[in-house]
Parts: sequence; C-alpha cells; structure tokens
Amino acid sequence: MKRDGTARTTECMRALIMWKANFQTNIFVLLLTASLAARIILTILMGLNGPMVSDEQQYFYPAYYLAAGKGLQKAPQGAPAASTPRPTAYRVPVPSIILAAVFTFFGKSIFVGRIACLVLGCFAAPLMFLFAKRIVSTHASILAGICVALWPTWLARAPIMGSEHFFIPFLLLSLLFTINVTETPGKASQVTIAGICWGVTALCRPHALPMVLMIAVFLVWRISWKRGLILGGSAMMTILPWLIRNQLVIGHPVLLALEGGETFLGSNNHYVVEDPDLYGVWLAPMLVPEYRRALQPFQDEFSRDREQYRLGVSYLKSNPEQIPKLAFYKLWRWLTPVTKTPGIARVAVILSYGSLLLLLIGGILCGVISSKSTPFPLIVICSTVLLIVTVIYWGGLTLGRLPLEFLWLPWGTASFLWIKTRLFQPEMKARVVSKELRAK
Repeated sequence: MKRDGTARTTECMRALIMWKANFQTNIFVLLLTASLAARIILTILMGLNGPMVSDEQQYFYPAYYLAAGKGLQKAPQGAPAASTPRPTAYRVPVPSIILAAVFTFFGKSIFVGRIACLVLGCFAAPLMFLFAKRIVSTHASILAGICVALWPTWLARAPIMGSEHFFIPFLLLSLLFTINVTETPGKASQVTIAGICWGVTALCRPHALPMVLMIAVFLVWRISWKRGLILGGSAMMTILPWLIRNQLVIGHPVLLALEGGETFLGSNNHYVVEDPDLYGVWLAPMLVPEYRRALQPFQDEFSRDREQYRLGVSYLKSNPEQIPKLAFYKLWRWLTPVTKTPGIARVAVILSYGSLLLLLIGGILCGVISSKSTPFPLIVICSTVLLIVTVIYWGGLTLGRLPLEFLWLPWGTASFLWIKTRLFQPEMKARVVSKELRAK
C-alpha cells in the first residue's frame, strides 16, 4: 500500500513537471478548445443553415467561383447575386482564398463556409494569450484569452462569414511577431516573417496596411532603420501579387480593395447629418435614389468606386462646416458603450466593452498601464489608425470596434487583477492572522 501511494505521488509529480514544462502549449490548447466549445454551443442555438446575411455573399461567391476554377468573381455591385459574375477586387482576397481552399476539400456550401469561419476565429483566444503575455502577467494574459473566447460581440459573429474571423487572429499574430523583433536583436528573416504576416493581415482587411507602414516608420525612428525598411518592404511585397493580378484582370493596379468609395460616400452625405437616427452610421449609396441614379452609368467596380469618392468629396467641399459634426458623430457612435440596439445586445456590450472602459480608466489612474513597455507604442499606432479610418470612413459600430477592444484587453485584465488584489488581499491576510492567533 505504501509503495502504491509513493508511486501515485511520483506520477502526480511527474505530471505536474510535464504540465509546467509545456505550460504555454497547454494553455494555448485549452483556450482554443474553450473558444471552439463556446462558439459551437452558440451556433447550435442560432443555427447554420439560414440564408446569407450581412456581407456574407461578398466572401462566399468569390470563394465559390475561385474553388470552381473561375478566379475571384462575383455579381456586379447592386445587381442580383444570380447575375453574370465578373472578376472582382471589391474586397481584399485572403478571406475568399482561404474559404476557396476549404471549399475544395469539403464542398462549396454556405454551411461549410460558416464552419470554416467559426473554426478559424477560435484562434483569436489562444493568440490573445500569447500576445498579452508579452505585455502583462501570466494570470492576466490567461484571463485575456478567456475573455476573448467568451466576448459577446465576438461570439455573436461565430456563425456568420466575415473578414473579422481572419483579420483579428492575423492582427494578433502580426503584433506578436513585431514585438519579438522590437525587443530582441533578431535576424532579418524574423523581421521578414513579421512583414509577410502584416501583408497577409492587410489582405484580410485594409486597415492593417497603414498600421504596418506607421509601425515601420516607428522602427526606423526608434529601433533600427534596417528593421523598419525590411518590415514595411516585406509587407508591400506580400501585397504586390494582388496588385499585379488586379492590373492584369481588372485593368487597374488596385492596391487593396474597391469598397472604399462606397463606404466613404455612405458615411459622408447630408442624410447622415440631418437624420438623428443615422448619426455616425453608414447608408448604402445604392439605397438612396439620387446616388443610385448618379451611379447607374458606372457598371464596373473601379469607375464606380472613383465616382463614389468624387461624390463624397464634392459634398464635403460644399459643406465644410459639416466635417467636424460628421467626425464627432462617427467617433461617438463608434466608442460609446451604449448601443442603439436595445435588449440583450445592449446589455452584452455594456457588460463587456463598458466594463473594459472602466478598467482601463482605473488602470491609468492606478499606474497599471505603462507607456514604457515595448508593445505600448505599437498598440497606440494601431488604435490611431482605427480612429483615423473611423473619422474618414466609418467605424463599423460594435463589430468594427472589436479590434480596438482586443488591442487594449490585456491592460483591462491586468487592471482587474490589480484592483481585485487590492480589494481582497487585506481581508485574506486578516483571516490568516486570525487563524494563527486562534491556533496559539
């Protein structure tokens, strides 16, 4: 019996040693599993077989035609989905390329596309853990990963095809690689990998291109001019094949996408200034009779994109006094924790994003958030880009704010643990002292 007890103790000690040796990998797997489980449960409740919603068709149809060997194609903007498809550069290509690869092996269907997005989005939670671990304590980084796995806005998008399932994991991975090359000397190959990752991220959502270019400038200024040039250069070289493809297929060297004009016009017009219900939001130009008539002659994506930019700029030039009002409404609608949507959506956002705001304010006041850490300027740069994009174009409301929330989440969890320690640690110590006195 004694030997059996000793053997069990030895096995437990060995298991504990193995757990500690593979601690980071184990936490990664646990967070990935937890995120997948949460998404599957919510998806079962919401369903996966419904018709396409929101922008799903903007990713599904290009992937469908690419998997069929016809290249990235879709119906012209504003035309029925069943219309004759044309080569497209309306959206950046990586989401559709990944979906096309999945379709090749598992079949071309909406169900498969949604499952692929559901699974890929799960990697945000463990990647948040690795990213946060470079900023805050291990406990705070684990808590940040758990928060991402259960974040209401993120979970709600689980059964819907969209670029965020690709953009957010790649953004966290890009920042993780960039932190590595800023904190350690590293080789040129490591900086190149970081730049390539940024290039792929930009091909998931255009916001990443100004981010990496500003980070490259920061590296040139503060770290090393070689690293800055390699980072920016490798990111641009990653995007170059897409630019060449667009020149050959579309007839224009489109750098990223041709959706900017529609968003710019939709968020800079007299409707979104005059109607209080539209403050800070985006109105599809094709739903506005005057814009639909103006855009009718422009049937190809490139010319329509240019015309929409022209109409938007023309409105701003004619009404410069509205520019500050537009910027304020966009930022206010984007940053406020109280959504226009009532019910459970409003409660979920207040509990998640609203709590994060309070924790960040507390972290600043208590000195938990330090500007001296290496990742801090990178987070500020990325946040600044998101703010500028919101002012010029549109923030995308709750969904578009997700990257900003996740960028600052590590400091939010660190602030929470700091406050928790200060509130409960004295009480814990008092209990320990009381027990010791009673024992005596």
